[in-house]
Parts: sequence; structure tokens; C-alpha cells
Amino acid sequence: MKLYYNPEDPKKDPNTKEVVHTLQGDNVREEAKDQREKLKNKPFKDKIKYYFGYYKYTVLGIGLAAFVIISLFYAFFTHKDYSFYGMVINSTNINNDMMTASFKEYLENDIKAHPENYPSHKDGDDDLLIFLDTTSISSKAGNGDFDLGTDQKITTLVAVGDLDFMMFDSIAFRRKTYNELFYDLSKILSPEDYEKYKDKFYYIDAAVYERLAAKEEITGGVELEPEPPETLEETYEELAKHTDPSSMERPVPVGIILDEAPMVKKMDCYYGNIPVFGIVVNTLRPDYAIAYLHYMNDETIDFASMRSMF
Repeated sequence: MKLYYNPEDPKKDPNTKEVVHTLQGDNVREEAKDQREKLKNKPFKDKIKYYFGYYKYTVLGIGLAAFVIISLFYAFFTHKDYSFYGMVINSTNINNDMMTASFKEYLENDIKAHPENYPSHKDGDDDLLIFLDTTSISSKAGNGDFDLGTDQKITTLVAVGDLDFMMFDSIAFRRKTYNELFYDLSKILSPEDYEKYKDKFYYIDAAVYERLAAKEEITGGVELEPEPPETLEETYEELAKHTDPSSMERPVPVGIILDEAPMVKKMDCYYGNIPVFGIVVNTLRPDYAIAYLHYMNDETIDFASMRSMF
């Protein structure tokens, strides 16, 4: 058999253009043939065990890709035309149905009272389809049992343009900022809201994120994935790194810390954690997301009555 190595195309002779075999190719084929011969008379269980062990990562990769593709297609063709969709992730003590009904009433009344604040509201859209997800979970380290499902839901909702805001505990929120999911609040809040919430802004350093995206070496002692803090005191210490824009090259406010919000305090829905609210960067209804921010900070709302009994 003719054997040689041609770096431009190892399967063709540069002189005769004859397709030839390489020694490596022959070895691979011979090995595969030997394995088939060995398995020929083996029990079915042994064959399955062999193929799973040999191809398991390929199968798992294909399965995961298929799951993502099917989920996206399913979402595109079956999703409802939501008027508003928000995720209050890692929250507790919230009666989802009661809060959804309460916010719907709040939003409808505010639209009637201040229509100029709602450019995305369509005339005749009187029956708002509101959905608040208060059951999803995202671990602080990103390796929990529910992370894959929650991340898939977020990816799908963002892809179809349904998701308007997300709210996490501060550590899970930090992980999500790496994906550039949140609006620069300086570009979307009114001057009045900007002044009201500026002392509670959660900042990222855009310069650091650009170097990360360019796969350049990150200098200055920046640690993007530190170990999750174990106590509330340590959580506040970690959060302090994101509240001082003077320590950053290019600070961008992407979240609002809501540890003092009436909803959070009256419902105790982030016990032992610090909630951070962010508006999804491709939302078609930023005015509705801002309305939910106002809703959570409204002292007149009886949030205590919306606590879950379970």
C-alpha cells in the first residue's frame, strides 16, 4: 500500500493526484474493525455499555444541542403574546397569583393616570397578560440542580423578546452580568428615577468586560468568579465592589439594589440575601419594567398580605 504524508492534503499524491491512504487512517480503520469483531458475539448489554462509554460525550453534546434547539423552536411557535414578563429569581414567601393580580391592577391604573409614561402600550390593549415567575432558582455558584433549567428558560425568553426584567440575589446577579443581559440604566431611567435610585446602583466595569471578551489578560487584581460568600456580612462586602463607580475605569449601572424596598422588607422574600433588579437589554417594554420597579418601592401597597403560606 502506498504511504506518505502531504501537509496540504494528506489524502492526495501531489504528483499523480491519486487518492491514497495514510498510515493513521489505516490504523483507525483497523482498530474500529477489530472492535466490531470483538463485539460481534457479545451480549446486547455489553454492546450498549461499550458504545455508551466510547461515545457518551458525543451523545450528551448532541442531546444538549438538540434540547436547546427544540426548546427555542417550541418557544417561538407556542409562546403567548405577553404584555409583561418578569422573573423574581431565588425569592421566597411570594404568593405568585396574588402578586401578579396586584401588579396588573397597579399597572393598568398607572397607564390610565399617566399614559405619557407608557410609549409601548398599544391602544385597545386593555386586558394585559402579565406573568411573574417567582419560582425559578439560580445557585450562587452556578452549579446547582436547577441552574440548567433556569438558564434555558432565560435564554429562550430573551431570544423571543418576551423577558422584561430579572431580579436575583446579588451573587447570582453578578454571574448574569457576564452575559451582558442588562440595560445601562443611565440610558433608560428618567432623570427623576436616576436621581432617586443612583445611591442603590449596581455597577460593572465595562473596560474589564471588554478585555474579558477580547480574551486579554485582566489586570488590576480583578477576580471575576470569587467563591460565593457564606454570610450576609460577607455578601455586603462583596457587593461593595459593585457600588463604588470611582474605583472603575468605565462604570456602567446595570442593576438596582433593593434591600430596602417595601416589597422585600414586608415579604422578607430575600431572607439572608440582597436582591438586585435589572432590566433586560432587549425588552420591548422597558416602561413596564420601570413600572414594576416603582411598584416594589410603593409604600402604600399591602405586600404583607401577599406572603405565601408555604
